[in-house]
Amino acid sequence: EKAATLYTQSLHLVEAYVGRESEDYATTLHNVAFVREAQQRYEEALALYEEAPEIYEPCVGRQSVSYAYTLHNMAYVREAQQRYEEALALYEEALEITEACVGRQSVSCAATLHNMAGVRREQQRYEEALELYEEALKIKEACVGRQSVDYADTLHNMAYVRDKQQRYEE
Repeated sequence: EKAATLYTQSLHLVEAYVGRESEDYATTLHNVAFVREAQQRYEEALALYEEAPEIYEPCVGRQSVSYAYTLHNMAYVREAQQRYEEALALYEEALEITEACVGRQSVSCAATLHNMAGVRREQQRYEEALELYEEALKIKEACVGRQSVDYADTLHNMAYVRDKQQRYEE
């Protein structure tokens, strides 16, 4: 709760000094939302996340990493609420923007692909999940290597899907 209090204080200061229509305000809003998400206060988080892109758009445009990151986190909240189709639509938009900004072979795109695979796994659409995990894995290998926690996490999730499919030899 301390983090949320500090971010909220920061939000008020940013509003006072640079206004609500600034990238700094949107970023601070995003940070408050992130804390609410971590606290599993999803409706509060979502309301804050939804406000941030409205501010980012006139400041930095829709084709910005900040905008995409907020969409990604909105998708994560929708996923936690088991609103899978909404989550996928947000992840797909975030992926499109991130790819345009930093390229497909980026850690950010790999993270979004990984999360999209997680949604497909929850929907028991295992083949689609595996395809997304495999793409995320290749990108992670190229970006952070095989000895990273991110790489291992994706391998773990792929194993889980194969286990659910009773594909034990793979």
